[in-house]
Amino acid sequence: MSLRREQEEIEASILQALKRRGELRWTQLEKHVMRSCSVSVSSYRFRLRMQYLLQRGFVERVRKGVYRITEKGEKYLSLLDPLRRVHRSLPRTNFTYRR
Repeated sequence: MSLRREQEEIEASILQALKRRGELRWTQLEKHVMRSCSVSVSSYRFRLRMQYLLQRGFVERVRKGVYRITEKGEKYLSLLDPLRRVHRSLPRTNFTYRR
């Protein structure tokens, strides 16, 4: 899986959790994403994706340590979901490089 696909997978997992549960604390959200995401997620990768979503207005900080999805985030999630389905349906290939 490419790096961008992995990033989208983490972002979608964050946004889905916030959409389903409303407001969540950082640690609750991080634990949920680490358990439910199909790619390996470290605290560092989670933090990077959260910063990305916060900077672009897809997620907002309600109060210290508590976050929720915005309308813009819901629209972004609606774009990510079909892409994730397509990516999952594609066959995995192993490329061999020749010199």
